[in-house]
Amino acid sequence: MHKQRIILILLAAVLLAPVISYGQTVVPASKQDELIAVLKSGDATRQEKIAACRLLTFIATKKAVPTLAALLADEEMNHMARYALEPIKDPSVDIALLEALGKLKGKPLVGVIGSLGVRGETRAVKPMAKMLKSNDAMVAQAAARSLGNIGDAAAAKALSSALSGSSGDTKLAICEGCGASIVSQVLLQRIEASLGEVADPLHTALSRYCPSCRLPFAWSAGLHSSQHEGKM
Repeated sequence: MHKQRIILILLAAVLLAPVISYGQTVVPASKQDELIAVLKSGDATRQEKIAACRLLTFIATKKAVPTLAALLADEEMNHMARYALEPIKDPSVDIALLEALGKLKGKPLVGVIGSLGVRGETRAVKPMAKMLKSNDAMVAQAAARSLGNIGDAAAAKALSSALSGSSGDTKLAICEGCGASIVSQVLLQRIEASLGEVADPLHTALSRYCPSCRLPFAWSAGLHSSQHEGKM
């Protein structure tokens, strides 16, 4: 009971410390160690740990990564742990997420797949390409959307290759991934060099399976515009 009171007082102090500036919450960077301690505490409640993760979103550094990564396997804390990890500008986050990608299952795995897509981690493309054929539909669909977010040539090729053998909601997710990869910043930078290898198969696949799709960024430049519109 005494420890719980200490944790509550600590969180209250952190929550009261921020000031609102131009609509943004500012959390003192000096509070990071205290928030990490809350996450490590066996006496902290789930709500207290959620609050700590939310505040770490503003100030977390490499130091917080191991503690946050340890929560990825916890189905109840996975979301908030990733919420705090995603903004951290340190490669240790990507390493932790990649390690979790090979260990987790179910909803925690789906969440990690999503976070790797948010961070644009190209090293996740190969394992995610295999996940497009997963028996777990949630995993396959999450992989498709994240590959679209990563959007490099390898991700686009994996998506277009998987499209013909897919069905139902998974096919729809792959189509979404294809569209996202076409217009992603990374793929657009390479579109000229990879036009024959990537853009044509994607265009063919999307025209066949997604008659309502439009890819304005890629084709507005005149790339296959008449061909694409004709097939729609």
